Order: sequence, then C-alpha cells, then structure tokens
Amino acid sequence: MNPVIRRHQARPERFPTMNSAFIQFNTQLAAHMACQSVASHKPMYLTPRYIETAPEDVVWDNMQLVWWQRLIRVYSINAAITALIVFYSIPTAFVGSISNVTYLTNLLPWLNFVYKLPSQLLGIVTGLLPAVMLALWLALLPFILRIACTWQGHPTRTVIELSVQSMYFAFLVWLLFNVC
Repeated sequence: MNPVIRRHQARPERFPTMNSAFIQFNTQLAAHMACQSVASHKPMYLTPRYIETAPEDVVWDNMQLVWWQRLIRVYSINAAITALIVFYSIPTAFVGSISNVTYLTNLLPWLNFVYKLPSQLLGIVTGLLPAVMLALWLALLPFILRIACTWQGHPTRTVIELSVQSMYFAFLVWLLFNVC
C-alpha cells in the first residue's frame, strides 16, 4: 500500500470522505484511455468524468453530492430557470414599451402629460432610457444563472460557465421570438 494513503487513513478526520476521486496519470494518453473506459455497468454510476482539471477550477462543495442528488438539483433548478426565462420577458416587454410611449399615450389618455415634457427629455425617455434599462436588466441574468448553476452541483467552474452560456442562449432565443 502507498505510504501516503496509509498515512491519510490513519487520520481520517483531516480529510473528510467525498463522493469523488481524483486520479493522476503519467501521460495524457493514459488519462484519455481511462476516461473512455466503462467503469460500471450501472447507469449514472461513476459519472461524469472530467480530464485536465486544475485544482483551482474544482468547486469543492459540490464534490460531496451523490449522483441522484445532483440529478434532482439539475432538474429542479432547470425547471426554475425555465420559469424565470418565461417570466423574465414580462419586465423586458415593459422596458420595450417605454420606447413606444407616444403610441401608448394614444391608447391611455392618462399618459398625456408626456406630451408636456420638453422634447429633449422625451427623446431621452423614449430613446436612451429603454436601452440603458434593457442593458442593465439583461446584464443581471448571467449572475442569477451562475448562482443557480453552482447550486446544480456541477463539479468545476468550467462546467458551470458552459451551463450559464447555454441557459443564457436559451433565454436570448426565447426573448427574441417572444418579445420581438
């Protein structure tokens, strides 16, 4: 037995057990061959596998999750993100309607005070304000998605960022076809 392993087994309180393993290979070819081999006949057992992962890229709090806990988290947070994406278009449509405030004043007579504003201020309200509000509103979503993807239990920050990008892409596609 390896003396380093024997020393760590003698003091288990120093290194709590987790549901993960890190294996280092001498060559990159050996690492790829081990990653592609079948480790178990059970589905979702001993998965997922990642190669070429730096220790600072690992989210250590997510290493203790069992596969079924990770699966429950992924499905529940994906459902919550889907609802967030659908309902995120409501405030986005509101911000877009500010740019059409002159059209809205024809539909809603109580907005006639807008015509009494100076033309420069009306130009700022209908032109600049919606663009700035929409940019701030859209910039907020990746932070929310990043927190949610961390809660999903992804083991590395790289996987978290890829998940954020795919969810943000889904949001932009939904926004494009729904609001526009």
